[in-house]
Amino acid sequence: MRHALSATIYILAAVMANTGSADVSALLTGDMDGIERPEGTPEALAPEAEVARLDGGTARLSDWSGRPVLLNFWATWCAPCREEMPSLAALAADPESAGNVAVVTVASGRNAPPAVERFLSETGAGDLPVLLDADRILSRTAGVRQLPLTIILDGSGREIGRLSGIADWNGEDARALLSEVAAMGTGG
Repeated sequence: MRHALSATIYILAAVMANTGSADVSALLTGDMDGIERPEGTPEALAPEAEVARLDGGTARLSDWSGRPVLLNFWATWCAPCREEMPSLAALAADPESAGNVAVVTVASGRNAPPAVERFLSETGAGDLPVLLDADRILSRTAGVRQLPLTIILDGSGREIGRLSGIADWNGEDARALLSEVAAMGTGG
């Protein structure tokens, strides 16, 4: 575990080198210490894949181009997702963090819209953008194997890191990391 954490710190330090962050290890504490970095140079994650929106119409990840995205994959039947969702909603509702990062949720697999709406209402997350990935287009492209899974994308749509399982996305650890991600801009 210690070796994996050291490798994660090293990789994130390299990615964030242009932000002037002196102590990246301080950002990987608490819930954020499980973030995994993709190998090699990632490409944009399915920027033009069209997915239905819960509120009608369709969306593409490229709709958030130029802005870092916290992309959260979940399902209505997922108990850990239910536990995590309020922190995502609180993060997105805060004007300071809302200016730094877009929080976008993806209902992965067959989640009936009425069940999605009920889930969001029960978790206080009704204002979050929700993509309905019934055919698992985004989920397969992103390599989603368990839920919840949250992927942090830079402003160019490239994966910076991912975290499997529950996290407090409204906590100090997450906010510090997301501020650094926002400072990276489009990741050049």
